[in-house]
Amino acid sequence: MTKIETTELAPGYTVPRIINGGWQLQGQSRDEVLKLALRQAEAGLVAFETADTYPDGENLMGELQALRRRNGQAPVRIHTRYSPDVTSGPPSSLAVVKALDDALIRLRSEQLDLVQLQWWRLDVPGWLDVYGWLSEQQQAGKIAQLGLSNFTTSALQIILSVGLPVVSNQVQISLVDKRALGAMRDLCQAHDISLLAYGPLCGGNLTSHKPDPASIVPPADYSREYRLMVEQFGGWDLLQNLVTVLNQIASRHDVSASVIALRWVLDQAGVAALMLGASNPRNIANNLKVFDIALTTEDRADLDEILARRNPSNGGPGELEREPDGLFQELIVASREAQGT
Repeated sequence: MTKIETTELAPGYTVPRIINGGWQLQGQSRDEVLKLALRQAEAGLVAFETADTYPDGENLMGELQALRRRNGQAPVRIHTRYSPDVTSGPPSSLAVVKALDDALIRLRSEQLDLVQLQWWRLDVPGWLDVYGWLSEQQQAGKIAQLGLSNFTTSALQIILSVGLPVVSNQVQISLVDKRALGAMRDLCQAHDISLLAYGPLCGGNLTSHKPDPASIVPPADYSREYRLMVEQFGGWDLLQNLVTVLNQIASRHDVSASVIALRWVLDQAGVAALMLGASNPRNIANNLKVFDIALTTEDRADLDEILARRNPSNGGPGELEREPDGLFQELIVASREAQGT
């Protein structure tokens, strides 16, 4: 039987090193989501990630908690994100309190396990005040743990400089995107902050060979954010070479390429856990295999040979995506034009 690896994000607060991602559940029926989530929890993956911006995400997680209570089972850990709309200015302290109260109702809980502030427009002032108000609500008992999502190294430094607590920062990490494994990791390790990795499979691009999205008519959209990372990595051809190596290593261990890619992320210093979705029970069984293997010296050398051919890392986590006139914005425009929007 698979022994699931766990990590302690804070004293007494332990989670599996795979946290079930909520984004991948979008588009499925309520019954399908709950059935799959119950199976994930029964398999020992008892932590889930959701957000106030996921359609019905927190409500579904609240239903999951209620079902487990009725079945006499222990509650699962639920990590949620607070992503205020700052287009008309930052929220007030009262708006922050209301958002947390609403989340408690949706999640059918008396305390939020982990709240992560996500503030995409860091050029819009107010995020430090909002994080401070969240910290006050943690002290008041509404929040158990408090962290960040997609915060840059410089923004994290500012939060730490005023003495506010941070348990984690959820950022993109994969074989294709190693930006968080530099200055961000150093800062986090110096302050006992855990890195939670999302996108460990680069939007599915590390699971198998795929045609270049630019060669498909109309152009395929393998997620703009991940396409940006592929371009920064070294382009589509180098990515396919990486997938070939992953397949070769996978054959040695009798697992899928995705399991090798996931194991690599979990083996990186400073990475406490990763966000990983599952759309069916087969995905759950496949994901659990990451705990049954260990990469060999030969495996790592083969991966290092490919990674040595990548482009140098450009900036820290979340920086390229925020450039006003950068490639990410170009991809958004191109995608909208292709879709006629």
